[in-house]
Amino acid sequence: MIDLQILLSYARKPLNVSDESIGDYTVLVPLYNSPKYFKNKAFTDTIKDRTILCISTSNAEMDEFADEMEKDGYGVYRIKENPQSPWHVLRLALNPQLILLQKALPLVPTRYLVFLDGDTVPQQDLGRACAAIDSAGYDLASVDVVPSRVDSSIAKLQRIEYYLAMRTRRFRPWLTSGACIVGRTETMRLVMDNHTMFFYGGDIEIGKQGKTVGRVCHLSFTVSTEVPSSFAGWFKQRRGWWAGAFRLGIVNFDKNLSSPLWMFYGSVIIWGLLGLRWFDAVQHWYILGVLFVLYWPLNLAVGWQVRSRWLLVYPLYAFFQSLALPPFGLVRYVRHALKTKNAGRLKHMPRRKKTSGAMK
Repeated sequence: MIDLQILLSYARKPLNVSDESIGDYTVLVPLYNSPKYFKNKAFTDTIKDRTILCISTSNAEMDEFADEMEKDGYGVYRIKENPQSPWHVLRLALNPQLILLQKALPLVPTRYLVFLDGDTVPQQDLGRACAAIDSAGYDLASVDVVPSRVDSSIAKLQRIEYYLAMRTRRFRPWLTSGACIVGRTETMRLVMDNHTMFFYGGDIEIGKQGKTVGRVCHLSFTVSTEVPSSFAGWFKQRRGWWAGAFRLGIVNFDKNLSSPLWMFYGSVIIWGLLGLRWFDAVQHWYILGVLFVLYWPLNLAVGWQVRSRWLLVYPLYAFFQSLALPPFGLVRYVRHALKTKNAGRLKHMPRRKKTSGAMK
């Protein structure tokens, strides 16, 4: 059903970036553990006056790095674990990205705000993205995310996966990616003030909660980001993604009622029928061959723009991921929830008047 909807997405256009550009925006880049993760410095050097590096100075290396970046002309926000509070240390260690972004928000003086990962590089002017949502009256926007390198088999499969995922955002723009989120500072501040601070699925939570208090769109704006190039790295990342999928699909089942198709897929089929799908895969394995024969033409149709021989393998990749990884994601969710004493239940958002503007 989702893939059939992707076919319809060719007729549903995203919001085009504006020909004009505005400079009234700030970029927040969260950095923690090591300076090596600051991989988009060549890009941020061009907008240094609009960039705040949100740095967890959890070790001497990061402390020195923060000093160097300040000397280099960057705005720097530092956050450090309180050694007298084991809970503070654990909270920051388990969820540095969201905490850094939330704590740095009061420093933002501009009308627009961009969350940008340290390994993500915009391919267009961010000012044009802000101008587009400004003129159209939107509060928050997801963008097209593509892998920056496809030098391994697993990366080539992810290239197809990312392309298909971006097509679904034309129907569900609230599926925001932590790689890059663009929005009005007022809306982003409201969302982050009420964020659960649950790491897994935390980026999509921004989009989902943004949708309840404002208008969300998908922008025809591309950013490139690093993706795992090994199976071990891919498995570690996807285990976390499936932990987020369980939190958003099951723990927050009632929050999906406004998106019935997505609820049916993400809650009922993926999680509710997981045991039945495993049973069929073992007891009626021959049915899988029939399903693959039926799915391949559809897969070729929806992914034709990224056609390659890897498109023929992609159904096996998708099947393995949807069947084998959910149990690992469930275990990861439970362990993280117990450690943080946080189930990740979305909070009730305060009511506010939504931004007005012409739909485009």
